[in-house]
Amino acid sequence: CGEGRRASRVLMDEAEVAGPPPFALAVVAGGCASATVDVAIYPLDTLKTRLQAPAGFAVSGGWRRLFAGVLPTALSSVPGGAVFFGVYELTKARLEGVAVDEAIPPAFNGIGGGGGLWHKDACAAVTAAAASCLVRTPAAIVSQRMQIGQYGSLREALSGVFAGGGWRGFYTGLGVSIARELPFAFVQFPLYEALKRLVHRRRAAEAGTAAAPAAPAAGQITRRA
Repeated sequence: CGEGRRASRVLMDEAEVAGPPPFALAVVAGGCASATVDVAIYPLDTLKTRLQAPAGFAVSGGWRRLFAGVLPTALSSVPGGAVFFGVYELTKARLEGVAVDEAIPPAFNGIGGGGGLWHKDACAAVTAAAASCLVRTPAAIVSQRMQIGQYGSLREALSGVFAGGGWRGFYTGLGVSIARELPFAFVQFPLYEALKRLVHRRRAAEAGTAAAPAAPAAGQITRRA
């Protein structure tokens, strides 16, 4: 999840220089970037899953079929990324009118020159992470079962998970997934947004400094003309 989010932010960074990205841009960029990154690093995820499998690395598949189960991951990455960034941007927009909590330490309140925006970014990020987990968890369950060789096909995996626990079987471990994602989102996105505001502010200051000497020169040229 984390890699896809970072890639999505890169795609939207230029658009955010002039202001927050449109909701549609956040959704499309988030979905496309998440799918691209999740598929690209899927073999590494497969190796990690097999190393953690109770049966052991070799029994669970070893180095064979590293893309086993990639289809449900790819299919869920698009809506998962779209939900994350759609909810993230929408929540941030809704929080723009919320007053800054005076109890927030000033040292944190001014990170990156963003005033009280850091806690709004954090709130939006954790809300988006929880919403995204609702979309990604079923696909993760299916993919992991296929990665360790428990099922050989997508249809077999879907039938097996449903037979073992009904619809609830697709959400096994949802609470743990959310508990893992929330701290990650809480730290990553406020820090990213703060650093981005800091960079934008410095670029604006540099642009203003560069433009200042040009003004007298322009005046001299005008007078000579």
